[in-house]
Amino acid sequence: MTETTTSLTRADMSPAFNGLKFGGEYSVGGVAGNLTANSGYSVGASYEYGPFKVAGAYEYFKNPTSATAGSGFFTDNASGASPLAFSLNSGYKSAQSFQNAVVAANYKIGALTLAASYSNIQYGHLNGELLGGTARFNNFDVGAQYQFSPYFFAGIMYNYLNGRGVSTTSGATIGGQHYNQIGLMANYFLSKRTDVYWTIGWQRASGISSTGAPAVADIGNYGDSSNNHQILIRAALRHRF
Repeated sequence: MTETTTSLTRADMSPAFNGLKFGGEYSVGGVAGNLTANSGYSVGASYEYGPFKVAGAYEYFKNPTSATAGSGFFTDNASGASPLAFSLNSGYKSAQSFQNAVVAANYKIGALTLAASYSNIQYGHLNGELLGGTARFNNFDVGAQYQFSPYFFAGIMYNYLNGRGVSTTSGATIGGQHYNQIGLMANYFLSKRTDVYWTIGWQRASGISSTGAPAVADIGNYGDSSNNHQILIRAALRHRF
């Protein structure tokens, strides 16, 4: 086993055994009066056989949100900024647990690579008007990439995200939201360390968001759209030092 440690987090990654790798990580957390608060763990494994690759992972965090900067999975920086800032999941800040399970696979046929993934995300033990319920998201991805030359490749993807609603004390249901997204990308290498890339994505939202308002589009957590659709275009020159 190859061992790495960072602060109070322990991670172990195995060497490959006939194409199989696995690993795990544990963060002890702990605050005054509660030794397991802010604790978390993750496990994962991957397998490769010829042109086929598959991987899976699971992570769990207790007390993922916190009003204190630097405390909690979603507030782990000095300013206390949280990725729960937008309507997709901002209504779930009272969650006492967070978990994410994902499985992904790809298959290479010559210059063509086909890929698919599924993930299940849960914000558990929601407090206040959400009656201790659990908000669940199911996320599906499919895509393809083609290597036109050693220097140029392009790809296409489709993503569907489905949020299952949570009942409130008033009898309403929030979080029953759906997102459909398509994306295109292209990448050209000018040298071993320098490349240019271009991406475009389009998303359409429907249903009711975690805040109880109509769902709006939000590609990549860059910010809520003013309506239920959004287009994101990016072009960049990248150099690796």
